[in-house]
Amino acid sequence: MFIKYSEQESNTVEFKVTLPKNEQIIKTIIGFCNQKGGKLIVGIADDGTIIGVPEQTVEQAIEYLKK
Repeated sequence: MFIKYSEQESNTVEFKVTLPKNEQIIKTIIGFCNQKGGKLIVGIADDGTIIGVPEQTVEQAIEYLKK
């Protein structure tokens, strides 16, 4: 059984299966900031299936974004 995320992708919601690398995550966030805001949701397939992200990957991304 697969769990689905309740929202769908739109102008303000973007799904990523994996965490965008390096500057790509920053470009995505800046794109949202320049429009109406939004959510970047990582660990979700395009059809809304929740896949998840390894904890170590999340920790590395947080450290990268703090810089």
